[in-house]
Amino acid sequence: MYCQQQFKEYYEEIKISDEKAGLREKRTILLEALSAGLSEEVPTWTHFNQGSYAMGTGVMPLDGNYDIDVGIVFDMDSTEYTALEIKKEVFFALNKGNRSVEIKYPCVRVNYMKGSEVDFHVDLAIYCKEDNDYYIAKGKTNSDEDKILWEDSAPKELIDWVYERFSGDDRKQFLRVISYLKRWRDLKLGHSNLPSIALTVFAGEYFVPNHDVFNDNKPRDLLALKDLAEMMKNKLDWGMFDIHLPVSPFTSLVAKLTELQKENLQDKLECLISVLNEAQSETDTHKACKKLAKQFGDEFPVPEAEAAKSNTPRSVTVTGSSA
Repeated sequence: MYCQQQFKEYYEEIKISDEKAGLREKRTILLEALSAGLSEEVPTWTHFNQGSYAMGTGVMPLDGNYDIDVGIVFDMDSTEYTALEIKKEVFFALNKGNRSVEIKYPCVRVNYMKGSEVDFHVDLAIYCKEDNDYYIAKGKTNSDEDKILWEDSAPKELIDWVYERFSGDDRKQFLRVISYLKRWRDLKLGHSNLPSIALTVFAGEYFVPNHDVFNDNKPRDLLALKDLAEMMKNKLDWGMFDIHLPVSPFTSLVAKLTELQKENLQDKLECLISVLNEAQSETDTHKACKKLAKQFGDEFPVPEAEAAKSNTPRSVTVTGSSA
């Protein structure tokens, strides 16, 4: 069974959207607060969406703490402010009300609180732009001086790279498969050393669309996902698993992944591939989806068993005259 209908229902359940999370409204409120809070001496700025939300690969967080990524581009060159100085300007502009703000090394994080718990957070990546080149502000309050810097970056090129890998139905399947893999990672790995962007870039390099050319070109997400998982396991088996940004600064995206974590990833992928094979060979959709739900969580739909359907009492219509 390919369980294509169930995979599509699963995707609709786990994907992030403005409607589900109210992201557009939350982002707008924050940007208005930033505009009002910055002093007049600070250079003008523009913004753009980045990260998984901009790429269309975002999945609903298991803990409910939404992560929204926004790029803030100041109209200045890198000599006007140090990377930490401009981050502090953003920090003081936003650190008020029901927001809790912290300067992280790659961004300024704004936590919105609900009582004592974080309801959602926004990561503001701070850039300056010189000619057509972007530089991202790196550093935090206790960073060594040589770690506070403006680093070459190409955030919009990365978004374009992902968007341009495929088109039409192939792109739709590409984005769905990335989302399945990200949710599987969240459920099975239990650490953050295999970041979402690493999975997205890996898919961009190795994903192969899969549609049934003999059956109206229907998508086969299960087969496309299995092929991608097999490629990742093969790279790990061969000791060739290293994913780099395809744009500047071309850094490794899995540099923090330990050897033990790589071995664990191999084992988890082997299990995933085995379950995908079992589901494909299964002739009963209910049984196939039960197997898949063990990998993808309770949100993966499991249709009613055929046996249960056949045992459902039928309504009886009585005809004829009464005695």
